[in-house]
Amino acid sequence: VRAEFTPQATTTPAWLPAQLGAAEEAWVTEDSVSMLHEAVTAGALLYQLVEYEDRMPLVLVAADLAVCRSGASTVAEISIAGLPAVLVPLPHAPNDHQRANTAELVAARGAVVVEDAELTAERLAAELEPLIDSDDRRRAMARAAAAVARPDAADAVARLVLDAGGIHTDVAGS
Repeated sequence: VRAEFTPQATTTPAWLPAQLGAAEEAWVTEDSVSMLHEAVTAGALLYQLVEYEDRMPLVLVAADLAVCRSGASTVAEISIAGLPAVLVPLPHAPNDHQRANTAELVAARGAVVVEDAELTAERLAAELEPLIDSDDRRRAMARAAAAVARPDAADAVARLVLDAGGIHTDVAGS
C-alpha cells in the first residue's frame, strides 16, 4: 500500500505534514489499511493498493520505522534492517505465536507492541508521535533492533540439521 499525504485535510495530526510533506510518500503494508481507515475517511491520507512488493529488504532499509504484524520473518527482517517498529501481533495466530515473536525485540527496546484490539488512529498516533519527534529515540531503537538480529541464523540452522544427520561439513564458509 502506498499512502500519500494530502495537506488540505483538516483532521491531520500536527506532526504529519512536517514528516511527510505534500509530495512525499510513506510505505505501509496491506495489514495497515485497516489502521488507516479513519484517516482515509477523514481525508488525511490517500492510498493505493499494490499487489505485491518483492523488494522488501530495500523498503525496510529505506524506512525510518515500521508499523507491522509480528510474524517470525517480519520480526527477523526488521531486526536485521535495524528498523524500529510498532508491532501489532495478529490476535488469532495459532498459539499466540506472533506475540511470542515480539518478546526479544521488545525486551531489547527495539520495538513496542500495540494489541490489535487497542489499535485506533489515536493510539497509533500516540505511539508514533514520540518516535517521529525524536531522532535519538529512533536511533536507539534501531541499535536495539540490530543488536538482537541474527543474520547468520539460516547457516546456524543448516549446521544443526547437518550435525543431527551426522553430516559434518563446512556450511557457508563457517
